[in-house]
Amino acid sequence: MESFVPFVQNNLDSALWFRPELALTFGTLLLFVLDLFWKRSVARVAYLTAGALAVLGVAAALLSQQPSDGTPLFNGMIANDAFASFFKWLFLAAGALTVLIAAQGKDFPAARIGFLVVPPALERELVQFRRIVSHQNDPIVQDAIARWFASGGLERHLRRMRRHYEARRDAMVAALERARETVDLEWDTPDGGMALWLDTRRDARRIARAARAAGIFAVHEGTYRFEPGPVRHLRLGFSSLAPERLTRGIDALVEVLRDDVGRRSRPPGRVAVP
Repeated sequence: MESFVPFVQNNLDSALWFRPELALTFGTLLLFVLDLFWKRSVARVAYLTAGALAVLGVAAALLSQQPSDGTPLFNGMIANDAFASFFKWLFLAAGALTVLIAAQGKDFPAARIGFLVVPPALERELVQFRRIVSHQNDPIVQDAIARWFASGGLERHLRRMRRHYEARRDAMVAALERARETVDLEWDTPDGGMALWLDTRRDARRIARAARAAGIFAVHEGTYRFEPGPVRHLRLGFSSLAPERLTRGIDALVEVLRDDVGRRSRPPGRVAVP
């Protein structure tokens, strides 16, 4: 009986050499249980990743305390040597790498940046294919825009653009005010939008054709209507032109209107009969 006690004691002492493996086993079971509570959390993957790395860290700390001098275990049935320790460290490193790679999925915030070198002839086709496959915008651009929104960039941009478009609208209105001294015109100054509707007091389709012949782009209201009726208004956009160009454009349009008034008020000429 006394000879059996050292045998049992050696087996118990040998089992302590497997503390890294026991830490991995019970740590994994603990993470399975915790995952039941974290399943609905938006940071689920982050929690699991941190927990898995912690378990691997505990196992690595326990492994580092073991000597690799060929210690016999279980009464000489096996031995722990440098060769066995090497594969244990290799297993832990592979586990850590697997955890980090898995954390780069869609559930975990990451840039996921990559590149592909292709011949120029394939570039267009591959870019189109990537857009079809991903069905989403660039995450880096999305993050940049979200940060811009959070910093108040959108509000600053809106205030700046409002002043920008107001200056252009005011330049157009000022030019029309000067023209109204010689041409019968009416309009309502818009409080918003990027265009002004000008009542020409005459057939706006005729004026639009004459303006286009003079190099001025103006759209009459008939373009936007489905029902027949009088067409007297022109839509004058001011968002894409500088104030100086708007002023020149309105002056040229006024000349078209004056010519139309002159032609309509001129009496028909007589035809000479030989």
